[in-house]
Amino acid sequence: MCYNKFQSIKKIVPQKFGNLRKLLYIYYVINDKDMKRFEKAPKSSERLSYVYRTEFKDGSIHFGRVNASKHYTPKAYISNAISAVKHNANNPLRVCMTTEFEYKVANEIDSVKCEIVFAGPTDEAKKFRNEEVARLGIMCMNARSAGSDSLGIDNIVTISKEFSKALKSANEILYFIDPRYGRSIGLADKMISNVKHPLYPNFIKLACIQVERV
Repeated sequence: MCYNKFQSIKKIVPQKFGNLRKLLYIYYVINDKDMKRFEKAPKSSERLSYVYRTEFKDGSIHFGRVNASKHYTPKAYISNAISAVKHNANNPLRVCMTTEFEYKVANEIDSVKCEIVFAGPTDEAKKFRNEEVARLGIMCMNARSAGSDSLGIDNIVTISKEFSKALKSANEILYFIDPRYGRSIGLADKMISNVKHPLYPNFIKLACIQVERV
């Protein structure tokens, strides 16, 4: 296609304007590549994701989903988790954003095993991850609370949006709750009093993964 365009340019632009010929050819080549890239770009609903399965020495398993555009190998995925711990530790506003998974990776890096177990459309990746979490049950870190193994995937804690905050981290969503409200609904043992929301210090971290805010 580009060759044909160049032949057309040769016919239109006289030979004495050689540099102009080259510039026009380069212009068409660049635009041709851009158009092809645009045509091949998937729609937002067709974006691809990888699902990473990380296994620890104690048998705990964690599933993480990352957009395929990041091109993370399993090694890069683990390195990113460790970097998050180091980065957050140096920023008082981000200390509370480090997840249990990231801490565990950093502490057990020598024995961690990680692999990509799914690659495909994001919606299917989410479905695959959720099915695996449900299948493994309490052995899966995604399916239990950060502070206690007793909270399974089916035990969803419902809390009021008015008395709670949600904060997204690299791998999970962290939840913070007004301590008085938390105690009033029986979540005293699920609150981490020394970990506060970086912007709303009156809210403390809730050690529950499965949370529904209404």
